[in-house]
Amino acid sequence: MILGQGRVPLLAESFQVGSVSLSMRFFGDGRLSEQAFRAAQIAAGAELEEALQPFAPQRWQEALGSSGTVGAVSQLLAANHVTDGRITPAGLRWCIAGCIEAGHTDRLLWPALRVDRRAVLPGGLAILYTLATHFGIDSLVPARGALRQGVIIDLRERLEALRHAHPEDVRDESVRELQSRFGVATDQALRVRTLAQQLYQSVADGDDLLDESQRELGWACDLHEVGQMVSHHDHHRHSAYLVANVDAAGFSQSQQRRISELVLGQRVACASWTWAWPTRSSRGKRCACGWRSSSAMRAAPSTPVRCRSSATMTRPAGLWARLGREQPRTLHLLREEAEAWSRQGSLKLVLPR
Repeated sequence: MILGQGRVPLLAESFQVGSVSLSMRFFGDGRLSEQAFRAAQIAAGAELEEALQPFAPQRWQEALGSSGTVGAVSQLLAANHVTDGRITPAGLRWCIAGCIEAGHTDRLLWPALRVDRRAVLPGGLAILYTLATHFGIDSLVPARGALRQGVIIDLRERLEALRHAHPEDVRDESVRELQSRFGVATDQALRVRTLAQQLYQSVADGDDLLDESQRELGWACDLHEVGQMVSHHDHHRHSAYLVANVDAAGFSQSQQRRISELVLGQRVACASWTWAWPTRSSRGKRCACGWRSSSAMRAAPSTPVRCRSSATMTRPAGLWARLGREQPRTLHLLREEAEAWSRQGSLKLVLPR
């Protein structure tokens, strides 16, 4: 269930109930009875109960339905001249009454109902009628498309975004929403992002800059402190858990896991990582986090030297000495980071003496 405006999803929740599972549970033998429909509707209502408040009728103006079951029921109602294709409570009652009259899925011989849809139709009708009655849906309009089309459209928009100097897609909006929800200090996150990406670029291969590696590193920096909403102690672990498990429109689960590992990497050593770019990204991010509270970082942006096997962090004359006087803990963390780089692989971080 998704609550949104235009192309922006405002709230999205998944529920463990579907046409196939409900049909197998209550209509597995093919028999269709009033008692079975009532039991299926009760089960569906129990799963959807927690959605009653966030998706209450006063929060939306138009209801759209997508995917196979909605399309099949819409075509069934239109072909039998019950509605013009819109799914209404009266139309659903007509369908359920017809199922009960038929008595078995094998005897569902309506025009426009495919043979492979007969077995899963009863569960789908039970869910749709539960949605209509519980959420006050007078008319459910079938959408022209479903998950497959959405994935293709989303992929096209991502590829189109990468052709621009400053790519932007629904994931950026999701990250901004999460920053707002968890009270992230965006100016600090931006400083960490800027320095981490500069450090990453100093050791990245040219081809790496053409994929989404930098964007994932940037999102990890944007969200690296969301866990402080839970606790300041071990906030990186809380942050990583939240990033891996939060609902974030546009992100796949595998991508959230990768970003979560980068978030965890702000303090956890990356020796166990076996692929190249997360290792570079995490090391650069840890360096950036070491600088994040430093007044020196705000005073002068980093200018790392680009090379194959090392990243040399340079600063204006006298700034390193000033850092040692004013931010000795920051300098200590950077030196520890340089030692960790030298122990964990071919990449080295070189700091001025």
